[in-house]
Amino acid sequence: MTTIGAFTQDGEAYVGQLSTLSQEASLRLVPAQKSGERQPDYRLLKMLGEGAGYLDCGAGWKVDDDSSGALVNVKIDDPAWAAPIHARLMRGEDHVLPLVWIRRADPPASPPTSG
Repeated sequence: MTTIGAFTQDGEAYVGQLSTLSQEASLRLVPAQKSGERQPDYRLLKMLGEGAGYLDCGAGWKVDDDSSGALVNVKIDDPAWAAPIHARLMRGEDHVLPLVWIRRADPPASPPTSG
């Protein structure tokens, strides 16, 4: 698993930095107003700069089974990307929570059909 960010808890929210080979962003994961069971628990916001506000760039879902160490499953999206990034915010040490990239596996190829 590749660590693509580091966060700290800020009340009910998480604040941190996304850092990849092509992307640097200050992010904030804040509790969402849920209107249904399957709705995300968090909104992911990109901080635009001092006093400039935020840009909505993803969502997060609380992890019910804590045996993996994951706290929140996160989906990050950008119109410039071919596909969203899937990641997990994990428990960490010294109050630093790593954001770990999860590569989605391609489905297995279907066997050729005869006929």
